[in-house]
Amino acid sequence: MVTSALIVRQACCSLLQKNRCYCSQPKDTLSPPGRLRRYLMDKLMNYVERYEGFLEHKSPKVFRVYKTFTVGVKDLLTDIHRYYNISSEIWRGKELHSFSWKDLELYLMMPQQILKIPFLLVLSAMPGGAFVFPLVYFFPRHMLTSHFWTDSQRQEFNQYYHRHRVSHFSHVLDHMHRQLRYIDSPTDHQKVDTILNKVEHATQPSTEEILQIKPLFESFPFHVERLSIAYVRHLGQCFGFSLRRSRLQQDGLVQLHIDLALLRYGLDNLSDHELQQACFRRGLNPIGLDRAEQILYLTKWTNIVQHLNENSISLLLHCPLLLACSQPSNRELMGKHLFIWRRRRSPQQE
Repeated sequence: MVTSALIVRQACCSLLQKNRCYCSQPKDTLSPPGRLRRYLMDKLMNYVERYEGFLEHKSPKVFRVYKTFTVGVKDLLTDIHRYYNISSEIWRGKELHSFSWKDLELYLMMPQQILKIPFLLVLSAMPGGAFVFPLVYFFPRHMLTSHFWTDSQRQEFNQYYHRHRVSHFSHVLDHMHRQLRYIDSPTDHQKVDTILNKVEHATQPSTEEILQIKPLFESFPFHVERLSIAYVRHLGQCFGFSLRRSRLQQDGLVQLHIDLALLRYGLDNLSDHELQQACFRRGLNPIGLDRAEQILYLTKWTNIVQHLNENSISLLLHCPLLLACSQPSNRELMGKHLFIWRRRRSPQQE
């Protein structure tokens, strides 16, 4: 009876999946946030705008220290205003394709920066706050936004966060291997298994091979809605995105539009710093790679992305490990995590 129920359930899900209509272009709007989020955003903006005058009047010692961060503060306030304006336009229904890749990237990444701001502002406004700003420079990765990092710190912290994301590659690959048993088609099963074998042996799958398995990421077994909670969390960690399923799909949709906007902008137009950041955010450690190698990687990435829409977001979320796991700079960072995945696979292959 249990087996019959499962078969009926899978048949219903497949029928619903087939009856859905997806346009060739990805979804272009996001749902507006709840009232609480809007309220908190408005309050934060009002506080930031009043903060500098308050600090100068109430705590002149703090203000003198504060002025040493002029460049960082200016960039931070500029980005907060930009983020607020972009968010307001998106909440009012402005289409995502009308934004630049820089605007969408700011919209996607700024919330992680904002989490550090209230704590720092509240502490510095309290009695004895003069000690706060010097002390936070002992813990810049934890207490300062990237606007205050030096170039050397930015490179060090980028590698730190990248190493954390790469550590989840092996877990996702392990979950992908487990999902193979749910693929009924021998042909599709072989395609996925071939790709996993290539990744394991440091060979990058071709764009064509990855796009051939795209239907498996639009439905069972690799669509985000069909993945286990543990699978979803590791997948989100590969990008540094939300670990909640619904939010992960929304973050993936924004990332898709960032990639499409970047494609329109032109990879050759990126500065060396922008190119390096683009590689980090798409799963590749660019340290030690020249500009041509970085552009080649991003070209392969965009060649896949331009064939995706909101229903194939799951494939986009898997791209970091499918494309970058074979890179020597990444495999060195994976270290023992890659060995663990090989050890898990080996009994099933023997």
